[in-house]
Amino acid sequence: FSRTCRLGPNRQPICDCPPGYVGERCEKCAEGWHGNPLIPGDMCIQKSTCDPRGALSATAEDDGKCRCK
Repeated sequence: FSRTCRLGPNRQPICDCPPGYVGERCEKCAEGWHGNPLIPGDMCIQKSTCDPRGALSATAEDDGKCRCK
């Protein structure tokens, strides 16, 4: 999930993750992002923001939807 990686001190690859990805090999989504990059065709997508006047949370759920009050 990264274009550039290098060997770390333990001789394991450490990758320079694009925005929204974390982990030594960019295999997880960062906080505030959702998806599963380990599933073919899936990717990390930034969570939507919800209007706090009508939603339970200011951040959308993992499915990208806001939950109403």
